[in-house]
Amino acid sequence: MPSGLPSELERLLSSLRRRIRGYVVGESLALLTIHWGILFWISLILDRFWEPDVWIRGLFWLGAGIGLVWDVWRTLIQPLRVPLDDHTLGLLLEKQFPELNDTLLTVLEPQNLEEPQWQEVLLAKTREDLRKVLPTIRPGGMFRWKPLGMAFLGGALMVASVGGFAWLYPESMAVWQNRMLALSQERWPRTFVLTAEGFQEGRVKVARGSDWELRLSVRLAEGVPAEKWESLRTVYLYYRTAEGGRNQVAMIREGERHSSEAEVEFSYTFRSVLSSMTLDIYALDTNLRNLRVEVVESPAVADMTLALEFPAYMARGGQTVPVSGVMSIPEGTAVTIQARTNKPLEEVRIVRESGAEVVLPGEQKETFQWRLEGFSQDETLAFHLKDTDGLDSRKPVRLALANVEDQLPTVDVTPVGIGTAVTPQARIPVKGKITDDYGLAKTFFDYRVERLSEDQTGENAQYQTIAEYEGNPTEIRFRGEKPEVLELESLGLREKDRLQLTVVAEDRCTLAEGRHVGISPPVTLDVVSPQRLRLLVEAREIVLRQLFEAIRQEVLDSRDSLREIRWIPGETAETESKSEGETEESSRGLQSYRVERVIQNNRKNAHELYGIVEGIENCMGQIVNNRIDTPAWLERLEEGIHKPLENVSREAFPELEKRLFQFQKWLGGEDATQAEVAHAEVLREMDAILSSLDAVLEKMTQMQDFHEVAEMLRQVIRSQEELNEKVRQEQRAALLDLE
Repeated sequence: MPSGLPSELERLLSSLRRRIRGYVVGESLALLTIHWGILFWISLILDRFWEPDVWIRGLFWLGAGIGLVWDVWRTLIQPLRVPLDDHTLGLLLEKQFPELNDTLLTVLEPQNLEEPQWQEVLLAKTREDLRKVLPTIRPGGMFRWKPLGMAFLGGALMVASVGGFAWLYPESMAVWQNRMLALSQERWPRTFVLTAEGFQEGRVKVARGSDWELRLSVRLAEGVPAEKWESLRTVYLYYRTAEGGRNQVAMIREGERHSSEAEVEFSYTFRSVLSSMTLDIYALDTNLRNLRVEVVESPAVADMTLALEFPAYMARGGQTVPVSGVMSIPEGTAVTIQARTNKPLEEVRIVRESGAEVVLPGEQKETFQWRLEGFSQDETLAFHLKDTDGLDSRKPVRLALANVEDQLPTVDVTPVGIGTAVTPQARIPVKGKITDDYGLAKTFFDYRVERLSEDQTGENAQYQTIAEYEGNPTEIRFRGEKPEVLELESLGLREKDRLQLTVVAEDRCTLAEGRHVGISPPVTLDVVSPQRLRLLVEAREIVLRQLFEAIRQEVLDSRDSLREIRWIPGETAETESKSEGETEESSRGLQSYRVERVIQNNRKNAHELYGIVEGIENCMGQIVNNRIDTPAWLERLEEGIHKPLENVSREAFPELEKRLFQFQKWLGGEDATQAEVAHAEVLREMDAILSSLDAVLEKMTQMQDFHEVAEMLRQVIRSQEELNEKVRQEQRAALLDLE
């Protein structure tokens, strides 16, 4: 400020400066009060009806804080920073009060004149004029008091409205403070109280692909009259999926509400939930917002194995097998069920077929196991899984265990080379196979002798060990060699006794009471004298010869049937002249049928001839095993009958069938020469078979003559024995007479 100013002017300028700054401060504070009040009401209304999440409220206050700082800067700080120098104030006064006539500006900013000696004179004159005018200047007239008054009135009203709300509704004010200032989760009081079942902290987990029912419980808030129930008609559900899909549905009220009921339930079922969702539920002025439905995988068994500890008698140790379908478990096995799941478990509940339950702690692991001791009966186990998300498995995992009892050994053996009767000195070999599921311990003969002789009756049961086994073999083959032979000579058998024989196999099973054995079909044999057994074998030979003669005759008939076909170069014809209407095609058809019939007969004859071969083998075995053999007899059977017949059945008949098929093929063609050659080969083969059969028949006839000589010798022996018996009787009678 230039020196030498009138004191009145200095006071005027200072007063004006203070008034300007006070006006700015007052107006700014009034406006800020209005703005803060508006912000309060906006936050109250939005929070009351929308109830945003904490993070949204935090963003609201962040934006509001930035806006208020800018407002304070713009309305208060920035205006106060504007410099108010004397020149500026002088301009304001000169503009507002024309009577100053530029004297104020002249005094504040004197001009440099061309003639400096006059400057002080003029300045003094101007100051004198200014002093005269200053008393008439009133700075208050420079201000617009109406806008300031309106600002103060608005601020006062805003303060009054907020204070009145806090005084009239202290509970709501407290809720606003907690929610907006403390950013708490407290909810506004509503007409109704909504409760969504199953949600914890606004979240619920649902198994993927399952049907999920949203159940909502609605009750009146405390202090709300019951008449408000009439206003609740529909509850609306809005949901948004993770993929961005949106939908709105009306929830269904379950039943009609009665006046005595305190709450109403609403529900809505989501079918086959596949993705996570966010739910908003609205019921008049009440809502539940941002409920989160998280879709997770339901607990399931990824794989399951069984650790099996077999009973000690099996000598099999242990085994781990994967579960696949119905699991067959040997009886007495200790079963440890081991499973791996797709997520950590809280609990595993095992429901047995009997209804008993076993609960295993999941221990928040993805594995569990359970041991079942001494498995002994069929059982189906149901595993109910509960994971750490609180979800149960959609369906129980079922495990079917089938009890496999230790089967009795299978004894498929039979005596060989033995008929229905034996001599007291016979040997009985057995052949066949014995099997067991887990292993054999031993085998033995079990025989019973039934006494039917004149001086003794009754039954005597005994057994004779065949073999004892190490290592639990599951299959044993008997070949009729020692020790698989029962010697009867040491048994003291007599004529007219009866022997019942079985082969018994015993395994090592310790689960059943008593011995665990399998038995072959029983064989009953009559004990006869060597002479009687020879007669039986001879009778068997006669029967086989009769069967053999029938086979030979069929082969002969087949050959004669084929011989009736005659071949003429270039065409075929039968010996009989064709009838008038007979054609070449019908003639060939008849010939083909005749060949087909010969083929079928050839197969039948080969099969029956092999049966005769087996019959001869049995006769030879009976002769040897009953120890009634003679070298000549066995040689005739072996060299004269058995080997030739075996050769015919195994080689000649198959070769004949091959040539018959070849002949049948050429017979249907146009090449008569090839058919004629094949026909000749068939006849030669059949002639060779007949020649072999005739040689065997001759041997059989020779054996019959031998049997007749043998029978004569036996009659001489019987006569001699009768004579000796008669002599002994006469001697005993003579001794009695002497007494």
